Amino acid sequence: MPVFLLLASYLSLMLLTAAAPLVSRAGVLELTVTDESGEPVPCRVLVRPRGGDCVVPAGATELAIGPDRWFVSSGRSAIAVPDGKALLRIERGLEFRRIKQDVEVAGTTPRTVTLQRWINIKRRGYRCEIGRASCRERV
Repeated sequence: MPVFLLLASYLSLMLLTAAAPLVSRAGVLELTVTDESGEPVPCRVLVRPRGGDCVVPAGATELAIGPDRWFVSSGRSAIAVPDGKALLRIERGLEFRRIKQDVEVAGTTPRTVTLQRWINIKRRGYRCEIGRASCRERV
């Protein structure tokens, strides 16, 4: 009987050792989103680890769109993400190009993303203010 217990203990140890790499380590994505001037800007962010659900930092304002969970960022965010690949999406209004990219998270991973305008409404002579439904009024 003791040989059986020894063999069972050995097999249990082998299974636990083999399964250890399957457990994801926790990482942190330190995200900074800037405009072309280099200043942090508010935006909407989605982070989805490969094969997992969207993650939202504690205390952030969450925005559910269908199955996705976005959050509002001030331009600087620290997001707890399992190590590995994650999908990163960033949006800021209609004037800016949307960002969709994979990021590799390993431990603490700093990432700076610069949003680029595809059009500048103000330079074209339109006045656009927060809370207005359109930008039709020319200055």
